[in-house]
Amino acid sequence: MGRGAWGVGSGGARSLKQEDLVMNTADLIYQEAKTLSEPLCAEVLDFIGYLRTRYPILPAPGDQAARLAELEAFFARYQRDLSHFQFNRDEANER
Repeated sequence: MGRGAWGVGSGGARSLKQEDLVMNTADLIYQEAKTLSEPLCAEVLDFIGYLRTRYPILPAPGDQAARLAELEAFFARYQRDLSHFQFNRDEANER
């Protein structure tokens, strides 16, 4: 496969690490954006926002564990033993 119009894409003679490709692509985007007018830069920024919502970056597994611990700590004060509770539909609908 060939390279894209700005020199990025799959294929190519030399092998790049994923981090190198991402950094080079980010640098290339920055260089191109510097030449655009302010309204066009705003449009590029809006498109980046769209891409973030379309393809969300999932948090690292460690981040998820920390977030789960944080949520469990927050909701711990609201936990109650409801094993003795019996729902009465008629009582609930007496309004």
